[in-house]
Amino acid sequence: LDDVLQSSEITRLYLAGLATDFCVKWTAEDALLMGYEVYLITDAVKGIFPGFERDANNPENEPEAALRELFEGLEALGVKLVTSQEVKAMECAGENG
Repeated sequence: LDDVLQSSEITRLYLAGLATDFCVKWTAEDALLMGYEVYLITDAVKGIFPGFERDANNPENEPEAALRELFEGLEALGVKLVTSQEVKAMECAGENG
């Protein structure tokens, strides 16, 4: 995949998907190590294990503690945390390269 992205001159990745606590996390870490600018769309991910999801009973739909810690760890590594609305605003402003 890295070869395909490089040949297409893609340097920025937006990540979303299932298994935040595994696949999404590892993909973000690997992409950083390969030199990509990585954005994690925080409202477009879901973990497998309890605690790695958003609290549907919370009016602000805040992430549970384990997911919050995962986000903070990725952010400390250099992943940029964004929401889908922020990505949409970036697209409208022409910031998505």
